[in-house]
Amino acid sequence: MTRGKRLRRIEELRRQTEEQAASELASARQEIAGRRQVLAQLEAHRADYLTRGEPPENATCSIVTWRNKRQFLRHLDTVIDSQTIQYERDESMLAQLQDHWRSAHVARRAVEMLGDRVIDEERRAEDQREQRLQDDRAAFALRTHAGVCP
Repeated sequence: MTRGKRLRRIEELRRQTEEQAASELASARQEIAGRRQVLAQLEAHRADYLTRGEPPENATCSIVTWRNKRQFLRHLDTVIDSQTIQYERDESMLAQLQDHWRSAHVARRAVEMLGDRVIDEERRAEDQREQRLQDDRAAFALRTHAGVCP
């Protein structure tokens, strides 16, 4: 097996690694988009609850109602904080996955370029070898026809 063919096999392995990294990156992007949507819904729900749940001015509400509302808002804030923390972690993971994909892409391109160069060199060497053989045959034919046969 020639060096160029061996490099092509390595290139295929690099391509598979790059495709796997791209797939993981796409999945992470979808997860982050979903988490962003959930977070936006929670924040919208909180804002809606605050405005809808406000008693009119000069109106009173019972202590129990007020306490339940405060408790619900604290719970909602905790969930929003938890989702925000997870979203930030996911963003960090996404950056790492992007770096991983980028390095896999660069590695594949490097092997691809090296393989192209090696195959070109092998092709040139083969062409030169064939040219030398043709030159030798032509020289032999000239010597044979000229009566200078070895």
